[in-house]
Amino acid sequence: MINLKKILIAVAITVTSFFSTTAMAAVQTVDAGKYTFSYDAALWDIPGGTVFNQIGDVFTFSELGYTASATGIKRGNIASQYDDWLGSAVTITAKAGYQITGVLSGATGSLSAISGSAAESHSFASASTGVLWSTNILSNKTVYFGPTIANANAGASDVHTYSTTGQALFSNGTTFAVASYNVVGYAKAFLLGSAALTSQDTASFMVTVSAVPEPETHAMLLVGLGLIGAIARRRKIAAVAG
Repeated sequence: MINLKKILIAVAITVTSFFSTTAMAAVQTVDAGKYTFSYDAALWDIPGGTVFNQIGDVFTFSELGYTASATGIKRGNIASQYDDWLGSAVTITAKAGYQITGVLSGATGSLSAISGSAAESHSFASASTGVLWSTNILSNKTVYFGPTIANANAGASDVHTYSTTGQALFSNGTTFAVASYNVVGYAKAFLLGSAALTSQDTASFMVTVSAVPEPETHAMLLVGLGLIGAIARRRKIAAVAG
């Protein structure tokens, strides 16, 4: 006789195990020697399309696929945009004896604005990026880089690629930093013959760390400063006496 209760329990355990394993597998960690770099593969759409790569202290997400485009119409304008927020997408954790001093974030992409021949024709495209860092020092640092733009009027065009960066510097004693990543793009075209395109293709993080000074180092520094102060006072007294 089939035990329905046992079957339901087994199914529940299997489903729970599947989702737990999937959630755990979403977070990937790279050992960079003095620190670890973790990222949420599900948020970055890996392996759905985005490609992750590491070279030394530089970590890059490429083929992001953020694109917005607009094509002008006979009367009026057409606009489109992308706006995505990746919460807690990256975590950097310093190993014992080290601290995180800063991260240089970067973004690359392309912009295109082509306007029709009519006098009122125009097109516009822009892209901007923001990173919100949270650290163990109980402070938030928001870094915006961009916006980069392409703009054209009446028969003109502006087509180019862009590369932009923004740097966050952290306080002494920062042992971990969590980044939420925001990408925004906007394209608008007015009248026939006009077209606009914006895209972000890559996001990168270049990490810098330093050794945490040993207590003995701090003690020697204080002693040294004390000696310098004492010598300065003696010279001052000697100069007054002379």
